[in-house]
Amino acid sequence: MEQCYRIAILMFLLTGYLQANPIKTCFNINDLHINYLRENVNCGQGVNFTSPTNVQGQCYAAALKCFTEGLEHANSECTDEEERIIDSLNALEKAKCLQTAQKDSSECKWETEGSRKQFADFVTDLEKFVQLVNNNLRSIK
Repeated sequence: MEQCYRIAILMFLLTGYLQANPIKTCFNINDLHINYLRENVNCGQGVNFTSPTNVQGQCYAAALKCFTEGLEHANSECTDEEERIIDSLNALEKAKCLQTAQKDSSECKWETEGSRKQFADFVTDLEKFVQLVNNNLRSIK
């Protein structure tokens, strides 16, 4: 019986600790409104985007800058009735985990002019980048 009480107390303490110290992430994916951007932002046929291809640890800040510029381009060229692009830009700017990262993109490989994408593909690449950064941040901590 005493063993059951010990286990219950340990489970209670572990649960309390995990709630008090949630897993750290760089981006809150919900703040980026990925699904809304993909489904409700309309860009014309002539509006194209580029995104980073092989984002390594040393390229995170440069890739973030590229995605931010792409969203700024979308904000000026695309239809966004609820102005979620601005909310997504604000969420990207609040990424404190990348503010101290190296901003040199000389070692990073970017897509060329010939590989321009539609906005939905750009948003998919943004989502993959955010997941990559969040997963790598978890593995470091």
